[in-house]
Order: sequence, then C-alpha cells, then structure tokens
Amino acid sequence: MMGGRGAGGGGKGGGGGGGEGETRALSSLDSIEVSDEKWSKDTVDNYKQKIKRKEKIMPILVDKNNPSHVVDGAHRATAYKALGYKRVPVFKVNRVKFLTDAAKNGELKALQMQGWK
Repeated sequence: MMGGRGAGGGGKGGGGGGGEGETRALSSLDSIEVSDEKWSKDTVDNYKQKIKRKEKIMPILVDKNNPSHVVDGAHRATAYKALGYKRVPVFKVNRVKFLTDAAKNGELKALQMQGWK
C-alpha cells in the first residue's frame, strides 16, 4: 500500500499522548502474530476501520525498558501494518505494573494510571 504512511504526528490513526507516548517504526517492534480465528480477524478488521476513520484508539503498548517488546496491541499493530503504515503510535509502560493494574482494574484504567490521556 502507501509506503510513507505514518501514525500519530501526521494525523493518521489514533494514538493519543500523555507521559511516554510517541510514534515508532512498526519494523522496530518484536514479531507480532495474531491467531487465524474469526474473532481475531474481526478484531483486526474493526481496528482497520477505526484507523481509516481516524478514530482515537489505544496506542500499542510497549515495555519502557525494552521498547521493541509489545505488551498489548498485536491486533492494532496488525491493522496498521495491513493498511501500509510504517510508524505507529506507541505508549511506554512499566510492563509488570501495567499487567498487574490491568488484571485488577481493566486495561484502559491501567493505561490511564500510567499517564495516557
């Protein structure tokens, strides 16, 4: 598709900022795989539609100590890749704290607790 697409700064995709938000080259993230199950494909398709409509979606969460490690966001990353994006919105999180907070409070609340708005 369009090789030069970016996310975030150019108005493409969602993202949203706060503390450690930025864009990152999609190729710099560890290998991302999603299942071939229908619900998984539907999730990617849903994100693709939201990205095309420029709706705000949660950024791809990466470990702040290892920014190539995706903590959460494989479906979002797959959607951006399918649409030809080279850069994607990411948010650095403390992986252990995020996963603990997400288990207790839900992902969105845990992300907000780490400064995402």
